[in-house]
Amino acid sequence: MERIKVGLVSLGCPKNLCDSESMLALIKEADFDIVNDAADADVIVINTCAFIEAAQKESIDTILEMAEYKKSGSARGLVVAGCLSELFETEIREQFPEVDAFIGVGSGDMVVNAVRAAYAGEQYESFEDKNDKIAVSRGRVLTNPGHYAYIKIADGCDNICSYCLIPEIRGIYRSRPVEEIVEEAKMLAARGVKEIILVAQDVTKYGIDLYNEYKIRDLLPMLNEIEGIKWIRLQYMYPERVHGDLLKIIRDCEKVVHYFDIPIQHSEMRILKKMSRIGNSYRMEILFNNIRRIIPDAVIRTTVIAGFPSETEEEFAALLAYIKKIRFDRLGAFAFSPMEGTDAYHMRAQIPDEVKEARAAAVMEAQAEISKEKLAARVGTKTEVIVDGFDTEMNLYVGRSYAESPDVDGRVYFGSMSELKPGDFVTVSILDSDEHDLYGRDAKDEDAK
Repeated sequence: MERIKVGLVSLGCPKNLCDSESMLALIKEADFDIVNDAADADVIVINTCAFIEAAQKESIDTILEMAEYKKSGSARGLVVAGCLSELFETEIREQFPEVDAFIGVGSGDMVVNAVRAAYAGEQYESFEDKNDKIAVSRGRVLTNPGHYAYIKIADGCDNICSYCLIPEIRGIYRSRPVEEIVEEAKMLAARGVKEIILVAQDVTKYGIDLYNEYKIRDLLPMLNEIEGIKWIRLQYMYPERVHGDLLKIIRDCEKVVHYFDIPIQHSEMRILKKMSRIGNSYRMEILFNNIRRIIPDAVIRTTVIAGFPSETEEEFAALLAYIKKIRFDRLGAFAFSPMEGTDAYHMRAQIPDEVKEARAAAVMEAQAEISKEKLAARVGTKTEVIVDGFDTEMNLYVGRSYAESPDVDGRVYFGSMSELKPGDFVTVSILDSDEHDLYGRDAKDEDAK
């Protein structure tokens, strides 16, 4: 029997990547061949993102790009999965006649049926209730180097922020059972994964829907006991649920890295209310001070939105001042993207694009100075680094300390006389820095002098 060759393109966030890796596991289990180059695939699966306008454009461009392989390559079928399919379920087939199969975010476990139909030239679609379950497989095909992996502990969101489509796309907040997550972590550890990154729209809310209580406090100590796992990282935390008891658990679980990804979106009360966000700058400042008091080496990352509808020059100046006051270790700034279907899309006093972009750039410029100073303070110290690979252009190993999360933060570049591989842990002497990255040398080489 002829074996179907399948290629998968994963777009968007780490949560989407978890879905993609689960779909690949099902594809492998069905005895299909997985290929890395779309030009070699019989069927191409695209797991799309639709969070903001730029993500939707990237998804659409990718669909059109992959559709060309049906004309010039070996591809016989095209499957579009995930967020874009879910968001535009009723009209997407009309928009993309070149696509053979569509599956929504609740139908990831239907990917094998979709691939078979697409290969046979048949039309197929599946949009199971996204609020009913989290479509995960019994395994994972890791697309990262293999020494770190994401675990999606929950899906969906109940916060209903006025600018966000996540509840519309991903459904209500739904947690996975504790036992299922622990079993997946053990499976990953047995395959050589050293760092697991727990992801959800809000990890601090984990378990409330299943157990009527927040269970992240129970989950972390259980994961902390798994042999082979060295680091446990959390992404993302809602500020109102980062309480003292959780901070103490993070402090006392030696494998949970002291890395706090806490999106604030803005500092000013009026804008936060228009965003439908709870809290205020004063309460958030107390939180950040509390984190740094309980865990002195804590690294705090956040995100903010610049140019939200009706944001005044004074409110933006206050946001800039707040960022300079708190001195976040990591920060990402985004110009407001009006998404049709959200309340913010219809708000009055929309800010011109050029103003939004300029404000976002001003935030990043201010943060670059803060980051430069904070990284310079690490020069002369030693830090434990997980090796991610080797940069042939710089002729240096590249890795991350606990303070850097994959893809979103800077890196640690270092030389070593030892032969290292991804997943190795090395103590690095930090010798130099810039606004993004650190540079150093294997401490063993330093000691050997």
